[in-house]
Amino acid sequence: MNRTTVVTTFSPTNWRRYASRTIPTWLEYFNRDADFHFHCDRPVVEDARITYFSSSALKTEFIDRNQRLRRVFPVPGAKGFATRWETYCHKVFAQCESAFKTNSRFLLYLDADVAVLKSLPAGLLEDQLDRSFCGYIGRTTPCTETGFILYDLWRDPQRTFFATFVHEYLSDRLFEFDDGWDDCHVFDRCRLQSRLPFKNLSGQYTDSLDPIALGPLGEYFDHWIGKASKKQGTSQFRHLRGA
Repeated sequence: MNRTTVVTTFSPTNWRRYASRTIPTWLEYFNRDADFHFHCDRPVVEDARITYFSSSALKTEFIDRNQRLRRVFPVPGAKGFATRWETYCHKVFAQCESAFKTNSRFLLYLDADVAVLKSLPAGLLEDQLDRSFCGYIGRTTPCTETGFILYDLWRDPQRTFFATFVHEYLSDRLFEFDDGWDDCHVFDRCRLQSRLPFKNLSGQYTDSLDPIALGPLGEYFDHWIGKASKKQGTSQFRHLRGA
């Protein structure tokens, strides 16, 4: 079946900050045959479509090991998301664990600060892929916006991409690079090395920090990037739609 599994991860703090406002929109507007994989510390909503996952032993071991090693980003004075491996590794482990466990055809990873704005038409996600393995939100700089990543798992039945993706963490290989230790940079490195077909869903908006807000996907999805967006409950870039 062409079912979709929607995957996300969030902490109790981020549930209170924003996910408690966005997740209800998922349950309302995704098709009733969608499944949800929530990788979080404890159940937060009761819905028969949701499967909850606690932290895997592999992820816990990875974090504990590298905390003990006191990883320091190799670029002096560097700050920001590119240095925050511990914050963003949860997204990668969630995607990869769900990819190996789901029987759905489509796997959609969404950051927990993404709201769904209205019901999704049948075939919308499949049409985005256009026979590609993965649809991603590419940006000219700094790197891919990984709050929305759509996979057609039928095009990678052995899950080779996900094995490579998570291996970057389990092997500590991500720490060999100085462009970024966050999931966005790691995703791009794996994407560029893969032989599978990828499609950039940003269209003409690759120069924007929030291509979703400006492009066709913005009719259905709203990514609350940054503190201001989370506070107001809408992307701070949406006012530029159609400009």
